[in-house]
Amino acid sequence: MMATLVFILKTQGIAGLYQGVVPYVVGDGLSGAVKFGTFEMTCALAKKAVPHKYHKLISFVCAAVAMLACSFVLVPTEVIKTRLQAGSASSVSQAVVAILQLDGFKGLYAGYFATLVRDIPYTMLELGIYENLKGFLRQLREQGKTIAADSGDSNDELLAAAITGGVSAFITTPLDLVKTKLMMQTGSNVAYRGVWDVITQLYSQGGLSGLFVGSAARVAWLLPFTTIYLGVYEKIKRSLKAKKERNLQKASDAP
Repeated sequence: MMATLVFILKTQGIAGLYQGVVPYVVGDGLSGAVKFGTFEMTCALAKKAVPHKYHKLISFVCAAVAMLACSFVLVPTEVIKTRLQAGSASSVSQAVVAILQLDGFKGLYAGYFATLVRDIPYTMLELGIYENLKGFLRQLREQGKTIAADSGDSNDELLAAAITGGVSAFITTPLDLVKTKLMMQTGSNVAYRGVWDVITQLYSQGGLSGLFVGSAARVAWLLPFTTIYLGVYEKIKRSLKAKKERNLQKASDAP
């Protein structure tokens, strides 16, 4: 990880660390809205229809549905971001034009299946573990069994998010490698025939450790990222809920 960081800084400077940031921010913003909107809606509907004893599993299933819904927005921006980070294009417009010229519209969805193979398990782990761990920590706090029993929901959520980010990032590293390899294929430059072919080649070249190349960097990125964005997500949820309750109170108080 450090060797890669030093190489980028030497060859491209600080700006090199932010290659692909525009499609990443736009894509993640739009796909995140779709993902969390779908997740909240499906969870609410499922909890009404499914017996309470299965509620802990609902988050995992709804997370998979949410990922499918947002994939149509996420994948094209992931393809563009990957090309920019690899240096095969110098701007978003150049990347889009090159993709369309070489592979047509379907090129924007290169590695679509591989992305689902990576992101459905990741999202299931991310939101499923997070929701269940958050609930578990809240129960411990309410029973006075945590170190900081009066820490409140925010600390529980941040701790749950940090643990979730680290665990999910490490477990899904092989799937992230598969996705990246397939997305980098362009035109006639096809080295892999599919997901399983990437996995077998990576394993034959580096064994089990070859499937986890970059896992430290992935954890170092996703652990703080998940902590921050799930923390912000929860804060926004509470703010919206409080605003809704205030509006309902105003409406009930109105003559």
